[in-house]
Amino acid sequence: MTVYEMIQKLSGFNADDEVRFQFSGNFEADVTAEFDRNDENDEQEVTVEVNFSDTLTFDDIHKKYFEDEVYIDLTY
Repeated sequence: MTVYEMIQKLSGFNADDEVRFQFSGNFEADVTAEFDRNDENDEQEVTVEVNFSDTLTFDDIHKKYFEDEVYIDLTY
């Protein structure tokens, strides 16, 4: 999506409306899991499937030098 296309899309809404960024997705992550055991293997590296569905917070809009892309930074 270009900046122009995004502006055109947003211009159809009330300028006082709040913008929310909803993200839903599944991905794998490598994490350290802690187990309630009485031996030396209380921590173990595991791969888990993560299901995420929540609202992200707008952080910033910027452009990196010499690139033709604008970045919208979101945080959770």
